[in-house]
Amino acid sequence: MLLFGCLSVNAQTLPIGFPVLEDYARRSHIQGEFATASSFVHRPNLYFNDSLFHEFQGTLGKSGGIFSKKRQKLEISLFPLQLRTEFNSHHPYGRNNGLMIRSKGLQTLISTGVLLKWKFLRVELRPEFLYAQNSSFETLSQSLSENAYNFYYQFYHNVTDLPERYGEGNYTKFFAGQSGIFVDWKKVTFGLSSNNQWKGPGIRNSLLQSNNARGIPQLSIFSNRPIDIKIGKLEFHLLGGRLDNSGITPPVHAITGVRPTTYIPKASDWRYISALHLTYQPKWINGLYLGFQRNVTINSGTINDFIDYVPFIDNFFKVKDPGRINEEERDEVASVYLKWNWFKANTEFYFEIGKNDHSIDLRDFFLSPNHSWAYTAGLTKIFDLPDNESKIVTELEVSDISRSGTGQLRSEASWYVHSFVRDGYTHYGEVIGAGIGPGSTYQYFNMAWTRGLKQVGLFFERTINNRDFAIITFEEDNLPSRRAQGISENTNNHNWVDLSLGTKINWQKGKLLINANLQYVRSFNYQWQNSIIDPLRPFTRNSAIRGNLYVFWNLAYFL
Repeated sequence: MLLFGCLSVNAQTLPIGFPVLEDYARRSHIQGEFATASSFVHRPNLYFNDSLFHEFQGTLGKSGGIFSKKRQKLEISLFPLQLRTEFNSHHPYGRNNGLMIRSKGLQTLISTGVLLKWKFLRVELRPEFLYAQNSSFETLSQSLSENAYNFYYQFYHNVTDLPERYGEGNYTKFFAGQSGIFVDWKKVTFGLSSNNQWKGPGIRNSLLQSNNARGIPQLSIFSNRPIDIKIGKLEFHLLGGRLDNSGITPPVHAITGVRPTTYIPKASDWRYISALHLTYQPKWINGLYLGFQRNVTINSGTINDFIDYVPFIDNFFKVKDPGRINEEERDEVASVYLKWNWFKANTEFYFEIGKNDHSIDLRDFFLSPNHSWAYTAGLTKIFDLPDNESKIVTELEVSDISRSGTGQLRSEASWYVHSFVRDGYTHYGEVIGAGIGPGSTYQYFNMAWTRGLKQVGLFFERTINNRDFAIITFEEDNLPSRRAQGISENTNNHNWVDLSLGTKINWQKGKLLINANLQYVRSFNYQWQNSIIDPLRPFTRNSAIRGNLYVFWNLAYFL
């Protein structure tokens, strides 16, 4: 049996964010090398043929570069040693980094482990250790006025769990990481794990589940490869897991020294999350993947009967049902998506549309289909170069998780917050969906040269941070004053915008795989400071422009 790191035809998986190999696998999928083996929208449950990595196995050592030994029917293998490091010079930046936290300064994560396999039983032990410098930086409690900070407490601190800083001083954490116990039965796997999951076609953002936070302790049942049905192929994933809060109380206002009057203490209660994920490949259209997913979160203290453990099969509309949990006590998000690969053209197109607040009934859905919605869309194209080995890859992705226009006509909360499940759609203080967070928008473009595992590219990012908060706090209140003084009513004036230019390198050197990013981030109206100083003309000032150097590298060494 050939093993490649944690890859094999015999039920081994490629972890989310694994350096170099994940990018290579995605490019291979776009070129149709294993089109029917996986949809690439549910990770890390990817199954590959040995031939996909055959040309690299010799350079990574025997048995694909990891220790592998059989004793009768017991197989023992070592996972690669992985080292991930981030550095921010001015303020926190970076997403989709699992156990890592929002932090200024240096943080490092170390991981390795062992795989045990006996017949249908598979045990993956891959713990993680994190050290973060967690240096101090300008925070909202220092930047916002007392009135604006009151708004932030009311609309965010009270209804979600997103601490700006994880305490004071150094931060360390030991976690089970990408570990799990699995039973593989034909094309179905039963699991108890803490590994990260990515659901959806997006590369940079996933609306419902990503690796932006640490993995969720979960019980799951899922297809380990597409299941043949008469009309095509089907993949599924059902899970029930536990979400915990960060345990960090929001800080007092830096000037007044007191907590806003809008503060409402939260109960100490963990949350139960359940999820259903389906992907369908039509028999008649090669490369087309259609998907649906629905996640429901409730406070553990409100669980009453069996249906509360599997609420994703319950009503799709807000129909009252006596004896069951009130619909308002559920935090529900759902999405549908499409991913279409044109293999002959080496092109992939995808989009995901989600709703944060399901409709009252079918009539309400058709009248306001865009109420509380969000979306992610992207396009990837691979161009062959004359040498037939090198290629140029271009990637474009846009995401919008800000409130829609219906918020002016009816109540509409931001994504990832909830008035009853008050820790929101988070796990240990980080959003488990799109890493850009509540109320934000995002644009990304990347162009890279690739050859085999190697890749060198240049990319651009633009993020509007929590546009919902800017509208609520600065724009709606100041609209009459702008009109009276003849000032433009442009709703973009109060945005906190991050512009970033960076380079990305994937490289292989013997048994070592290297993924490195270097970015310069320019933040305009940082933490809405200009909106506080001059609420009518915030973008005429330049006092709140901040520069940040973000460095990231991810190394994997095959033992």
